Amino acid sequence: MNLPPDIDLSRNRKVDQLFPFWVKRDGLQYAIDSWRRHEQYEQRNREYEEQRQKEEDRLNNMARMHLYDKTTYKEIARLFGYANPKIVSHLLKGREGQLIRAWHKNREKVENFVKIPPPKFQFYLDQEVILQEMCAMHMGGEEMLGVLNQLINLGSDNEKR
Repeated sequence: MNLPPDIDLSRNRKVDQLFPFWVKRDGLQYAIDSWRRHEQYEQRNREYEEQRQKEEDRLNNMARMHLYDKTTYKEIARLFGYANPKIVSHLLKGREGQLIRAWHKNREKVENFVKIPPPKFQFYLDQEVILQEMCAMHMGGEEMLGVLNQLINLGSDNEKR
């Protein structure tokens, strides 16, 4: 099959898998046209998604400026080319709420992590375990003292002989 150089079926997408079916059912030219239409549609979607992400980032930056840097809506409107500060206020109202909720959520996560250690370390901070360890160390300390005293006594017994 002689394909034009712009058609690449190696990515194994759904449209690439349908290409042989279209060739068999409707002919090579229909399959090429369908594949190109799909490529144009995907390209438009990619461009739209990039543009949407840029706009999203821009609005988030504006909201952060207002919340954290205390920049006025009037100043933000002037910096970003809006004619009316009320438009900026309207655009940022929901975003500021999202940023505040995210901040509270992150703060709670940090506080919970500080209050409740991860399961790996919870064993070490359990009061019952600490008490058992202290008792074991205390008892072990008494036994070690007894052994040391016996060794000292053995040493002094050998000197007497």
